[in-house]
Amino acid sequence: MIELSRLVAEGSMDLEALEAFPDDVAIARLQHLRGVGRWTAEYVLLRGLGRIHVFPAMTLEPATTCRNGSACGNRSITTASAARSVVGNVSVV
Repeated sequence: MIELSRLVAEGSMDLEALEAFPDDVAIARLQHLRGVGRWTAEYVLLRGLGRIHVFPAMTLEPATTCRNGSACGNRSITTASAARSVVGNVSVV
């Protein structure tokens, strides 16, 4: 947040211009900020810029994927196709 505030104050980061960039460019610009990874950048596009076609990639823990309550081992779902099977058809950038 401090770095973002500094860049905005210096004029190095134009948040309004970020809205005009294509998804991949906006994500890359955001990832240049310290502490901002792909998930956070995609979340900013989804929630901050209203780009509902962008859905942050995720890791789903076994507890959320096991419907019968039994132990499922130490597996996590990390691929977009596996995530879609759990949460429905979403677009992952």
